[in-house]
Amino acid sequence: MKKLLVKCLILTIAASWGCMVVPLTGNTGESSVAKPSLSAIEKGIIEETNLARTNPGAYAVKIEKFLSYYKGSLLYLPGKIPIRTQEGTSAVREAIRFMKRQKPVGALIPSKGMSLAARDHVRNTGPRGKIGHYGYDGSSPFDRMRRYGKILVTAGENIGYGLDEPEWMVIQLIVDDGVRGRGHRKNLFKSAFKYIGVAYGTHRVYRTMNVSVYAGGFIEK
Repeated sequence: MKKLLVKCLILTIAASWGCMVVPLTGNTGESSVAKPSLSAIEKGIIEETNLARTNPGAYAVKIEKFLSYYKGSLLYLPGKIPIRTQEGTSAVREAIRFMKRQKPVGALIPSKGMSLAARDHVRNTGPRGKIGHYGYDGSSPFDRMRRYGKILVTAGENIGYGLDEPEWMVIQLIVDDGVRGRGHRKNLFKSAFKYIGVAYGTHRVYRTMNVSVYAGGFIEK
């Protein structure tokens, strides 16, 4: 039971704080991006994100299969300790309805600088067990992205904890269990976002964490 409670907290915290999005002024022209060097999981997160964005109706089928992992409010992912969710299958069914209505918003272009910004946050907060959008140095997602380039138009960030499969990570953001306003989902389907950076790594308390940052445009340094 103790292990169950620990695992339950992971999903709750992953969805308990809102995502960060801020409009930014600046040139809306073409952006320069460098291809990032990513792990298989990080590439998988981008692939799953783009599958959801470019064909929401088809991705709804993936989420429907997710329903079979629930028993009441408990989520039994294959090979994992059960997770106690806040809303159970009602949030999943609401997400499926949303996906069937959602229009495609286009694939995101991977950015090396943005991925480095996401990686900074994983390395800064994961080993110390910190959660949230602000680093130990006080940096915001936008501060970290500006280390590696210029943000154009708008930007945002999503973070998840405790999962290790790209499909589960993206479905977690779409379902957005327990989050008022479904802010992570809104980030994922924001049509103004054109670029993405991702990072995945270890977390001292919740075992794993993944960070996705988005921008309307990005000029690499």
